[in-house]
Amino acid sequence: MRDFYIRRNTALIEKKQKSLAIRCQEELDKLKKEKKNQLEFQYIESIDSEKTEIKKVLLQKLNEDKADKIENETIRRYQIYFRPQDITDKVKEIEKQIEEIAPRYLTYDNRAEKAKIDRQEKALTSIRGGYVKNPFLPTYLFSPETLAQSSVEDIKDPEWCLESLNDRQKLAVKRALQSESIFLLQGPPGTGKTQVIAEITAQLTKRGKKVLISSETHKAIDNVFDRLPKIPEIRPLRLIPSQNGKETNYSPERLVDNFYINICGNLEKQVARYDNYKETREEFDSTMKSLRLDYDRLLKLQRENADTERKRNNLLSEINRLTGENEVLREKLLAAKEDTEKYTRTLKYVESYRFSGEGADSNVLDKYAEQVERLLKCFACFEEVTLDKVAELVNADIKTINKELERFLSEDAIVELKNRQRALRNVLSGLRDPDTDEAPNEENSNYEEYKKNQSELIAVGKKIKEYENNSEFDIAESVIYFLVPEITGAKEILKQLPSELAQFKVKLADIVNAQINIIESAINGDIDNENAISDEINVLKIQISEKKRLYEELGENPGIEEYGELSSGLKQKITRFFRDFGIVREYDSDNLETAFDIINEEWNRLETEYNASSAENKIKIPMYKDIVKYLSQEDILEEDRAAYTRELYNSANVFGITCTSRDRFTPSQLAELGKYGIESVDIRTQGIDVVIVDEVSKSSFLDLLIPILYGKTVILVGDHRQLPPMYDLRHMRGDDFDGLDEEKITKEINDGYTKLYEECFFKTLYEKVPSDFRVMLNKQYRCHSHIMEVFNHFYGGNGKGLVVGKKQQDDEKEHNLTVKINGNTVIDPKRHIYFVDCDQKESSAFEGSTSKINEQEAQVAITLLKELDKAAKGLFPNIKLSLIRQGKSTKDRARVLFVHMAIRRD
Repeated sequence: MRDFYIRRNTALIEKKQKSLAIRCQEELDKLKKEKKNQLEFQYIESIDSEKTEIKKVLLQKLNEDKADKIENETIRRYQIYFRPQDITDKVKEIEKQIEEIAPRYLTYDNRAEKAKIDRQEKALTSIRGGYVKNPFLPTYLFSPETLAQSSVEDIKDPEWCLESLNDRQKLAVKRALQSESIFLLQGPPGTGKTQVIAEITAQLTKRGKKVLISSETHKAIDNVFDRLPKIPEIRPLRLIPSQNGKETNYSPERLVDNFYINICGNLEKQVARYDNYKETREEFDSTMKSLRLDYDRLLKLQRENADTERKRNNLLSEINRLTGENEVLREKLLAAKEDTEKYTRTLKYVESYRFSGEGADSNVLDKYAEQVERLLKCFACFEEVTLDKVAELVNADIKTINKELERFLSEDAIVELKNRQRALRNVLSGLRDPDTDEAPNEENSNYEEYKKNQSELIAVGKKIKEYENNSEFDIAESVIYFLVPEITGAKEILKQLPSELAQFKVKLADIVNAQINIIESAINGDIDNENAISDEINVLKIQISEKKRLYEELGENPGIEEYGELSSGLKQKITRFFRDFGIVREYDSDNLETAFDIINEEWNRLETEYNASSAENKIKIPMYKDIVKYLSQEDILEEDRAAYTRELYNSANVFGITCTSRDRFTPSQLAELGKYGIESVDIRTQGIDVVIVDEVSKSSFLDLLIPILYGKTVILVGDHRQLPPMYDLRHMRGDDFDGLDEEKITKEINDGYTKLYEECFFKTLYEKVPSDFRVMLNKQYRCHSHIMEVFNHFYGGNGKGLVVGKKQQDDEKEHNLTVKINGNTVIDPKRHIYFVDCDQKESSAFEGSTSKINEQEAQVAITLLKELDKAAKGLFPNIKLSLIRQGKSTKDRARVLFVHMAIRRD
């Protein structure tokens, strides 16, 4: 007994020592990796610098050695050959031509992608190791709900750099300025998010902060830089590698130029305001009087045409009412057609013995499934058969089953072995870990039982294989085993299979026929309903057409036509007047008198301001002109670039790089640095206070992480309702993974990567962050309210989403076009969005092509473009029309049809 315990304890000690050694090695590896990452991060800059210097010295030495050897050690030999020309010359020429056109290999250059992945990996290492400017940043990113609420209501408004900001935009700026952690700005299309970024940047620089502006694309960064206020406090610097070949107005070489432009910009505004006052005053006065005359004429026409206009308005109300009823009926018709399609699809499922499917009537299929399941239970052979085998039962050949049955009943031994094999597999499955599907290890209580059953399963498998090798009949390949494997061991039940299968088929046919009758009855009812609704729609169409005809006839009155043209023209003139004279106030477009009140107020303000500052301006303006003239001289600029570029670089406070850009630039990457004696630009050492990332929704989390780590405060700007980042391999199909390493990539793993990559981090963050750290801009300035309401559904709609930015915005965005085709008005000035239903089916673009084309859509598009171009003549001399389609073939077809017509006139 003592020896037993000694051996046992010795074994346990060895096992424990081995376990401790493994754990110790794992801990050492972990500490080694962490220390390596820490040292790499700590000394990476000095290592890179040392590498660069050593490489420079070595290259210089190599070049010197080469030059010395070429000069002193080169041996020159000259030989002259004489060879008569013969037939081989032509052969060699042909061989040379073959060599020139011979196949070559294409090599995939992944250096840029590898560099991007390396930067992403460094960013992850940095945030995991805590190497960030703001130690609380990971908490803000992954647990934003922990941010403490604060209030900005009492914050005094700063001195705004941009005059046109609305209240919501100003709130966003104030919250961004107050935040010392993270701030999110959601900017739907046309809401002025770039303006807000520009104002935030200006306010931060006035407070002595350094700002990094980043985005997925150069275009987005350029847009922000171009909108930055022209003030001396802003000293912008765009960092783009020279090899990109992209020009920018904010390169290191332009630091002095931009500084002087910002100074001159402010001075020139004041000079222009003073010098042009007299001309501006006269133009303002004459234009104002002209507008007033047009308005008086408009009021007179309104009184004269009041009766006709009342009739037209009544007709228009009737047309709108009937159109609304027509839309309701169209929706009913669509619903009826969908019902018909649903029952038609259900009929196909029933006939093909399918019991579930998308787009079918689930209630009918559920009842159908219940009936068939009850029928299966009526037969001893089919009690364990599931619904997915019903189609195979129906298609099974009874003669084949009878032949197999004769062989099957004589193979009792192998049947028993197969049943035992299936039972053992079930036992082993039950003993595995339900979460990981791993077999129990030696320490598990089920280990011995698992090994015992596993050994028996292997033995049974060998016996089956031996039996099958000696037998011509393979049970596993039989129809019977495929249909009813559960009863292959029950000989008495198995004998009943042919007769029960025949009875099952007969009774199933009765169930199917009964279901078909029910479904066909429903389809006929839906078709009758469709016809009735179509008749009602046709009646309404006739009524609408008649009222439209009367409306058009009343509109042909010369007074009405003049009123419409004058009203539209006056609104356009007022819009132009406000824009030309820099008036940013709102007025009621339905009451133009409010616009004239604003014009009068601006007139009085213009005179008051001029008189108040006249004496002071007489002294300042000449001085401003001299400064502008001096700073605009090219020789002065050239001289000052050499003198002050380096100093301005040291005081640059607004930087711009893309999310995945390198963070350190040397003269080899940015040629202008060497020209002005700047050794390098390293974003990490610039002391960035605030990082602003635009178009966040288009970037993956890893791409965002790179610029985020450079600053203490992060401002994320985007709109998760727009396009998310797209994973390159999202469209890979199942067979695309054949032959690949399953441990690294499978269809399931790739689907997981797709979800992980395309999940919008901005959306997740925006929904969790407290309200004091986020703002959604809700006033859009880009389009007419009719167009806005289409995409407003994504932002809440019904007054909860977007609203037009200005009261007069719809006037500013009016197209004023009237398009008539065959005497009917298809486009009128009061509507700004149309949906045209083309009912023709798509067809192949050409024989054998998989591309689809819709000839009707192409013809409709061309007709509308031609009519729009015709209607626009005289109104818009520089009209630009776009043809956009999701598919390529129809657009190409439209382009071919349209090739002889210059729709774009410049």
